[in-house]
Amino acid sequence: MTAFADPLVVRAEDLLAPDDAAASAAAGGACRALRVLVVEDDPLTQTVLGALLAAAEPTPDGTAGDGPVPPLVPFEAVRAGTLGEAMGLLATVPLDVVLLDLDLPDSDGTRTFARVRLAAPPGTPIVVLTTREDDVLAAAALRRGAQDYLVKSAIAAPQLRRALRWAVERARLAAALEASQTRFESAFAHGAVPKAIVHQGRVQQ
Repeated sequence: MTAFADPLVVRAEDLLAPDDAAASAAAGGACRALRVLVVEDDPLTQTVLGALLAAAEPTPDGTAGDGPVPPLVPFEAVRAGTLGEAMGLLATVPLDVVLLDLDLPDSDGTRTFARVRLAAPPGTPIVVLTTREDDVLAAAALRRGAQDYLVKSAIAAPQLRRALRWAVERARLAAALEASQTRFESAFAHGAVPKAIVHQGRVQQ
């Protein structure tokens, strides 16, 4: 396998043949890759997840609005094998989404999720990795704010990439909604928005 320049970062082009890597770069243009923190202690699973993220995707065919569908944003995997490594990366590396195994050598269960969520920048989406026996644990993580969970034994490349992209998009929309709400409340407090009351089904100034 190709030796990686940075032991923590696995880029899509590192897992492709030279010609395929050049084609991928040309197709991606100036699109910044989504940086995924993969927190998984098993080296083989880490390698498999990196390969799934780097697998070639079909070129979009069709139009969106008035123009062609833009190319899908690629992924860049940043690897951590322990909670301690993940905490260090969360504090120093800009990340878009976290793919988190709850059972690590130095932490387990919902405690792992709680510590990662606390250490991550506000709004960072987290997708949980679980075994089939961990459905109850995964559900508990969802109640605590995880965006999604994936069963390790059933992960396919399209499912993994879709879950991560949707997690990032949901987080982006939630942040935009919160910012809009904050601006509205500020404008309302300063009298920029007319105060209104509802009386018998009618809005009155």
